[in-house]
Amino acid sequence: MHRDVRWPNVIYLKVERRWLLIDLEHAGEAGRRCSQPLQHWTDHTLEADGTYSKASDLRMVAEQLMVSQEQPGEALVRLPFILSAEGQRLRQQLLQPGGGLSAADALAHAWLQP
Repeated sequence: MHRDVRWPNVIYLKVERRWLLIDLEHAGEAGRRCSQPLQHWTDHTLEADGTYSKASDLRMVAEQLMVSQEQPGEALVRLPFILSAEGQRLRQQLLQPGGGLSAADALAHAWLQP
């Protein structure tokens, strides 16, 4: 699991026309307890038992990458695209408690298709 999904850790590869998640400093195995929560985690990032799961990374996609927001000590981060109605539906599915979608389902979502 990446555990630090946010815009400063995402780059766009123009030649390949795809986004890439970078900075694996906080990466770890799913289902493990985290000794030190990151400052941008919300009250919903960890599972009820205090572990970080696959659903936690997907929730961070919705909470950190699919909204415009201001991070403490950082400037306002604006989306580099307009979140359409289909994108908003995907975001809501990712925010569902317990993880509404698997990573495979999320990647197959219509909003992410060319």
